[in-house]
Amino acid sequence: NPTNGVIMIDLNQQHEQDIEVVVFSIAGKKVLERKEITSAQGKMSIDLSHLPDATYMVRILSGSESVIKRVVLY
Repeated sequence: NPTNGVIMIDLNQQHEQDIEVVVFSIAGKKVLERKEITSAQGKMSIDLSHLPDATYMVRILSGSESVIKRVVLY
C-alpha cells in the first residue's frame, strides 16, 4: 500500500480504546511512536510525510491485539 505521507488506520472497534502505533524503518530503527485514545469510530491518521521515501513497518497495539503492516512511502 504505497502512500505519499498520510496513512489512515481503521481499528474497527465499538468503544474508546488506548492505541499505540510504532513505525520502524526496514532496518528495525524506531522512527515514530504515537499513543492516544481513539474515539468509538476507531479511525486515526498518521502523517509520515516528514520521513524519507522508503519501506516501513507499522505496528498497531490495541489492548492484547497487535498487528504489523508494511507501508511504502514514496
